Amino acid sequence: MENHEAAIHEALPLLRPSLQRDERNCDIDTALDQIRNGKVTLWMVRQEDKLVGTFTTVSLQHPQRKTLYIEHLGGKDLQSWMNQALSTLRKLADYANCSAITCDGRIGFARFAQDNGFQEMHRHFEMEL
Repeated sequence: MENHEAAIHEALPLLRPSLQRDERNCDIDTALDQIRNGKVTLWMVRQEDKLVGTFTTVSLQHPQRKTLYIEHLGGKDLQSWMNQALSTLRKLADYANCSAITCDGRIGFARFAQDNGFQEMHRHFEMEL
């Protein structure tokens, strides 16, 4: 548990904006508890011993297939590390018998996603009541 806490503490400044954007669906404490209890995997990316990125993934079992979902993502200079991260995730997803890697993202992420093999399948809209 101590290792989880240290990793969460270090990752949180980079991950917090994504967690806050999703807080209407899942508060930050619950999201962190999901990391602690192993329901969600926390990934940390280092370059020259400096934390530059962090993201979370979860395996989702759908009626027709299993996917690896990138739930939250944060960091600096995404172009310098995300390709290697995606390469690792492809291997993990294949090993876990997932048929796809999925994610949601802000508009700015769309170009990076398209340039790296993601296909936009739909757009997500919400109407608060």
